[in-house]
Amino acid sequence: MLPDGDKLTFSGSSSIRFDSSGRVTSTVGSFIYCPAGGDGKSKALKLALSGNAFYTGDVDQNCS
Repeated sequence: MLPDGDKLTFSGSSSIRFDSSGRVTSTVGSFIYCPAGGDGKSKALKLALSGNAFYTGDVDQNCS
């Protein structure tokens, strides 16, 4: 659960599917977390086809 006012978006598919080897079989994308304090503090986590997630840190994208 996110704190009040915070937002989390995903740029890929509406659901994430993995095969038995852990690879992503749906569209990959990035999770963007925007705290209520403003878009200047947004953080990103990129989901790769391999099933790994990579923290990309501060981003200029917003959650609107």
